[in-house]
Amino acid sequence: MKSLFLLAVSCLILALSVPVAATGYPDKTVQFVVPFGPGGSTDVATRLLLKTFNKNFPREAVVINIAGAGGAVGARKVHDAKPDGYNLLSFNTILPVLRIMGMIDFNYTDLAPVALFSTSDTGVFVRNDSSWQSVKDMVADAKKRPGKIRFGVGFGTLAHLGAIALEQKAGIKLNIVATGRGEKNPQPCWAGISTPISNQCRLSPNIWKARPSAASVFSAKNPIRACQE
Repeated sequence: MKSLFLLAVSCLILALSVPVAATGYPDKTVQFVVPFGPGGSTDVATRLLLKTFNKNFPREAVVINIAGAGGAVGARKVHDAKPDGYNLLSFNTILPVLRIMGMIDFNYTDLAPVALFSTSDTGVFVRNDSSWQSVKDMVADAKKRPGKIRFGVGFGTLAHLGAIALEQKAGIKLNIVATGRGEKNPQPCWAGISTPISNQCRLSPNIWKARPSAASVFSAKNPIRACQE
């Protein structure tokens, strides 16, 4: 399972072809809309991208954070914007999820993809003092204590769907708890939540500081531990 950060705009105009450049584009600021608050993985990845982007673009582009409704507010702004190349949406796998949940009435296919610029594996993380050494251990425990294991996710996210899929696949019942999205500090990982699902760019600094340790990652190739069962 991966979070894919994509760049989309209502009209594929970012590449400065000769005809576009001849019109004077850009003659105003280009906005990269991040549909979440500052500090999350999408926001950080977009700001890193702009460091290189602005070195090669005729006019400085900026990041605009428009949070709300799990990303729906920012996505709607770009979807409804004039397709002139000045409003671009930086998003991850949440956009199709918003559509499935009925929070937006348009699909990601209504936007033109420009570039994939970041990927991040999503996985299950636990405290270092946990007795679980793998997802199998957690599943076995969940079968003994249905509904007792507190499983932290951002509601409406890919991680949320991942938790539900894990319940269905493993035949277990978890106590799924909202812990906030990527811009939130993942304190619940060591403050009452048994295990969160998150992406590594959100939790990696804490892993290497030996706070939460990774139990398993939804990836075939990963430096931590792959969840292949």
